[in-house]
Amino acid sequence: MANVNPEVLDMVVRALQKDPNLRSTELQERAAEMDKSIGNLSGRQFHARYGLQARKRLAGSNRAKKGAKKAGRKTGRKATRKTAGRKTGARKVAAGASRKAGRKKGRRKTKRGRGAGPAQATANPVRDALTDSYQEKKDALETAMDRAFERSIRADSVQGINDLLSSIDRGIRDFENV
Repeated sequence: MANVNPEVLDMVVRALQKDPNLRSTELQERAAEMDKSIGNLSGRQFHARYGLQARKRLAGSNRAKKGAKKAGRKTGRKATRKTAGRKTGARKVAAGASRKAGRKKGRRKTKRGRGAGPAQATANPVRDALTDSYQEKKDALETAMDRAFERSIRADSVQGINDLLSSIDRGIRDFENV
C-alpha cells in the first residue's frame, strides 16, 4: 500500500469530525500545507489514501458506539478489558437467536380496526420470520460491502474503489424501484 502520513491522516479525521461535508479538494489543500508531497498527488490518489480512510475510521467508530449504546454497553479501552471473557462469534449469534425466539413467543400484538370489537391478541409468525430473514440478509450485505471495501483499499486500486461505489449506487437504485 502507498505511504500514508499519519499526521496528515489524523488532521483529516479531525477536520471531518468538525465538518463531515468537507470535500476532498479542501482537505487536500490543508494537507498540502503540512506535507508538500501531498500537493503532487492527484485528487483520486489523495481521496483514496486519506479521505476514504478518515471517513472509514469515523464511520467505524460511530457504528461501534451506536451498537454498544443500543445494547447498553460501554465503549473504549476499559469496556474491551471487561468484556474479554464474554461470548464471541457463533456462540454469541446462537445465544442471541435463542433469546429472540423466546421473546417472540411471549409477545402479543393487538389488532384494532373498524368493527373489530374488543382488542384481540394475535401473533404473526410469518411477519416475524420475514423480518428475521430480512435482517440477516441486510447484515450479510453490509458485511460483504465492508469486505469488498477492505480488499479495494488493500489493493490500493482507485479503479476497484470506483467499481465498488458504482455497484453500491446501482444497488441503491434497484432498491428504490422495489
